[in-house]
Amino acid sequence: MRKIKKKWPVSILVILFMSVAYIVVPEAAGQVQTISVTPTPSRNAAGLEAISTSNVDRITQIARLGYGTIKDLEWSPDGLTLAAATGVGILVYDATDLSAPPQFMECGSILIMSMAWGPDSDRLAVGGWDGNIYLWQIGASEPYTVLNGHGNAIFSLEWQYNKNLLASGSTDGTIQLWDVRSGIAQMILDA
Repeated sequence: MRKIKKKWPVSILVILFMSVAYIVVPEAAGQVQTISVTPTPSRNAAGLEAISTSNVDRITQIARLGYGTIKDLEWSPDGLTLAAATGVGILVYDATDLSAPPQFMECGSILIMSMAWGPDSDRLAVGGWDGNIYLWQIGASEPYTVLNGHGNAIFSLEWQYNKNLLASGSTDGTIQLWDVRSGIAQMILDA
């Protein structure tokens, strides 16, 4: 067995499959380094190809187990819906039937830090780690608008009720007031 000399980051994914360990290590700029420990260098015991940097782009998800950490919870203004921001997307629960499975809105690479309901209870503003605000229509498969202007993560969002004004607070030390119709920041306040 070959020893690997590398400082590993905290987040390492180990996939065990057919007595083979695959180690997936997230790196900077979205690159992934993978190492497989197999009986042979390129194939595992079942004859399947080992994960490597040359074939990692062919990996497809076949199942999701869980939704990750709950980052934020918000009741809709009409009280009929509960939204839960998770590590991988938004779970939308019908409050009139909480035993029903939630609707899942997958957020892809968006790391959700905060969210707020629009005053009409059919829109969500989602604050991302990337400094962007994503506006979602409930039930949509992707955001209908992206507001960008912050330099860091958005940890706070609040709609002005009965208006199309959204306030956002960021770790960049600013509060921005957005007209969601135009997608333009109307005012930037230093916090």
